Amino acid sequence: MKKKQSKWIVSTASAALIATAVVPTASAASFTDIAKSDHKEGILALADAKIVGGYTDGTFRPNATLTRGNVTKFLGKWLVSEHYQVPADYNKKVRFTDLQPASTKDKELLQYAALIYDTGISKGTNNKLSPSENITREQMASYLVSAIETVYDIDLIAKYKEENYKSSITDLKNTSIENREAVIALEYAKITNVKAFNPANTLTRGQFASFLHRTMTNIDDMIKEHALLIQTVKVVDANTLQVTLTDGTSHKVTLATPLTENVETKVDFKINDKSYSAVVTYEVNELKVQSIEGINASQIKVVFNLAIDPLSVVKADGKLQDNIVAFSNVDTLRALSIVKTEISTDRKSVIFTVNEPLKGTHRYVLNNIKSEKGLLLTKADANFVVAGDSQPPTILGTTQGNNSSIVKVQFSEPMAAFQNERIQFTLPNGTRVMNVTGSIEQNSTEATFDLSAATVNGSYLTPGTAMQITFVAATDLSGNIISPNPATVTVKKGDKDGIPPTLSSVTQTGPNTFQLLFSEEIQPLYGYDLLIKSGQTSLSVNKIEKDPKNGRLINVTVDPKNILQGITTIGTAAGRVITDLSGEAATFSTVYNFIRDDKAPVLISSEIVYEDNVEYLQLTLDKPVQLGSYAKASFTGSYMNNHILYEVSRGSQGDIHTVKDQPTKLRVKIAGLLGPYDTKGALYDGKLTLFNVTNLYGVPINEVQNVKFTRNGDLSVNGNKLALTQYNPIQTSATDYSIKDNNIVYLNFNYPVDPALAQNVQNYSIDNAQVESAVVEASNLNRIKLTVKKDSNYFNGTRNFTIKGLRAANSMEAFDEVRTTVNLKENIAPKVVTVNVSNSQTLEVVFSEPVINVNNMDFNINVNGSSIAASTYAQGNDRVLITISQSGYLFENGRSVTIQASPSNAIMDSNGNKLDFTLQTITVQR
Repeated sequence: MKKKQSKWIVSTASAALIATAVVPTASAASFTDIAKSDHKEGILALADAKIVGGYTDGTFRPNATLTRGNVTKFLGKWLVSEHYQVPADYNKKVRFTDLQPASTKDKELLQYAALIYDTGISKGTNNKLSPSENITREQMASYLVSAIETVYDIDLIAKYKEENYKSSITDLKNTSIENREAVIALEYAKITNVKAFNPANTLTRGQFASFLHRTMTNIDDMIKEHALLIQTVKVVDANTLQVTLTDGTSHKVTLATPLTENVETKVDFKINDKSYSAVVTYEVNELKVQSIEGINASQIKVVFNLAIDPLSVVKADGKLQDNIVAFSNVDTLRALSIVKTEISTDRKSVIFTVNEPLKGTHRYVLNNIKSEKGLLLTKADANFVVAGDSQPPTILGTTQGNNSSIVKVQFSEPMAAFQNERIQFTLPNGTRVMNVTGSIEQNSTEATFDLSAATVNGSYLTPGTAMQITFVAATDLSGNIISPNPATVTVKKGDKDGIPPTLSSVTQTGPNTFQLLFSEEIQPLYGYDLLIKSGQTSLSVNKIEKDPKNGRLINVTVDPKNILQGITTIGTAAGRVITDLSGEAATFSTVYNFIRDDKAPVLISSEIVYEDNVEYLQLTLDKPVQLGSYAKASFTGSYMNNHILYEVSRGSQGDIHTVKDQPTKLRVKIAGLLGPYDTKGALYDGKLTLFNVTNLYGVPINEVQNVKFTRNGDLSVNGNKLALTQYNPIQTSATDYSIKDNNIVYLNFNYPVDPALAQNVQNYSIDNAQVESAVVEASNLNRIKLTVKKDSNYFNGTRNFTIKGLRAANSMEAFDEVRTTVNLKENIAPKVVTVNVSNSQTLEVVFSEPVINVNNMDFNINVNGSSIAASTYAQGNDRVLITISQSGYLFENGRSVTIQASPSNAIMDSNGNKLDFTLQTITVQR
């Protein structure tokens, strides 16, 4: 027998019903007795599909009854149509005691009875088939449900039980116990739709036509509902997915295009010729530079594979951190100064603006940059080339607040300095406008102009008047002149809006800090603009900063020696004002009651992060905290490991520190926190007890509840610098006689190699050859084994070879890209081109190229299924003759001859490429 998964379409139904027609000559359109039949739809559908036929008198006879023998034939033919095979021993082995092979004249019944017995559809009753007995409707239900499970692998009974399906058949109690579940299963699948099933009644041709028709249509929908879907997708590496389908099978999928690290990507692929798609992310927990390029004359864009921690690049005041980046021009040996740093919204890229034009080869060094989760960037030190900027700058647009006389003009790239005297300010009719301040600063992408004092012919410019700002021959840092040249923008002088700014609110932010929120954005404030008085004591202002995201918000810091507490007066100092952008001025004064914060901080979230390769539990609290001397934390709770729950009593204490410039975040070193309970991979759940941790007012936070985390372990790193060995760094069959395979290249290194990086074939480039796989074998961790794709290298000799992207195992040191050469032998294997019959005892096998090592026993011969002794002889350098001596098995017309390479076959070409041949079958035609 052979089992095949069915496709639920009408054409797959069996021709079983044809067996009941004596001579099926009547067509569906001419059945004379089905017009009023309830089974007309099923009969016509099966007849149109050539599954059933009628009688010679033009009738279908829908009410004729069926026997158990009829149904056995129906189901047998159904199985055969689904590519099941009748058992070879159907006429020898006894399956049913009342159906003896020797005495049964109906051979068709004997065949199909053996088939339904061996497939388990029916074993009969007491080992008897009883073929002449009429079959009841409930017996048919059991037969059909069993056949559906056999052919289509759907257990209808199990499915209705899983869904707690309740039958509504009114006479279900009249069904025998052994058939009741099958009747419910047909109802569940909508194969039967009657209220009273009449289980003991006989089965008619018409009824069975309806049952079979509904099986084909209804189970089709069920198959679609339960079609194989993706259950899980695991990203193995940039090129490989491990996909588990809903049937539990696991499949390795190789992607046509490598995944980009840490980017959500939609991928399409096939499994067993069926198309699937999934959205995956190739997560790489290592911070790396993904790309670097000069995007214009003075800006360098660095893209990372992970979101970075902005504070590892720039300080809280926006200035660049020390010793994290350096650029230099390799051609001129000049260091480049960074004048501006911009971090993208997704924190995956940084644009550095430098002080001179970019052109030629440049070197970059990046160090000490961290990801959002604390992963440290391995020192990146490499070159990149900038072809030179030939793109002219343009004006992108202008911004101007309502009723404001401050205008900002934006450019497409950093500009060269362009002084105010070189900029033309005019009315649309060309009349000159005077006293406009502002210019283009060196390396700036924006120029700010103040029109508040602008005059025309000695008089102030009337608010609302349009004027033009024109730049003639302004250039970017590469000297490209602005386009169009001259470039002009039209703006309007704003007017005072008639609404002076007011103070909206005061917010206490700490013992010596607070925020002022104004009704609108105001011009810069300075410490001497404010008066802060607690009782009779004036408090000095240390710092005033406008919030970079909200121009209405001003952050004020008073001298740390003064604690803000109690009733305090805040307002403008004598003779000072606040001024909005339209020029409206005002004073303000308010009284605010500063209250000591007596509530301990509360946990908002926790997560695992890395700092200097050490794993920390990071706690984010609802307010800033401060640490006293010897601040520590201990853990109490439980952990789950290998499905076993362990209790953790409070013991070891872990070190704590706050995150720089993020006072609401605490980091607890996990290694010290867990002590003897430190188990890699375990899930921890409990509470932290904190020591010497308080809010800014000294209120202690003693416990943090509901702390959950998984212990991953500290990163095991070293400073090993990977390099090829000085002796025998690259081995191939062309340079090392011990290597017999032309497809293999060995790379030897001074340290064990990171196996995950080693297996990325994108790290290797060989001219005129394709690297198909790369692996570090357990027998030699210092060596990478490359496999060149078969038949991809067509010549002998030396060619360029580039190796990159590697690293020593557990090392933070990057591998320096190597550009060298490698000597390879061509790997085009000889193949069998043709097999010719020379005479009745001789075959000629022709190869694709000259070969060597031909021996007498190189090929085995099989003629019409019988193995024949044969001898092989070389005939010239690109063919062999195979001869046989047994006259009974000559190569005569019509015979099937199979030529197979023997296990001892060592035929190869002169470069050692073994014959690419397994077997071939021909039919002799002479």
